[in-house]
Amino acid sequence: MSLTADKTTHDWLIGVLKTNKVQVIFTKSDGTERTMNCTLREDIAVPYEKKTEKVKVQNLDIVPCWDIDKGEWRSFKISSLIYVNFSLGE
Repeated sequence: MSLTADKTTHDWLIGVLKTNKVQVIFTKSDGTERTMNCTLREDIAVPYEKKTEKVKVQNLDIVPCWDIDKGEWRSFKISSLIYVNFSLGE
């Protein structure tokens, strides 16, 4: 899978994560592959708590998400995605 990190792709992934549990496989920055079960569903994800007042510039390649298995906030790069899997209406 080769996705480009544009606004359309970023918004689509955010939308999928807000309504589904999603399995993603991506290449980490150290070159290893990681499988993550993640979501942005409000009934599963814990609200994100900002730790600083620093304002980050939005990077369309970065997708923040709740790691269901680890119970922590994580992120992945769209450009490093290998696989995305989800079931509609879950």
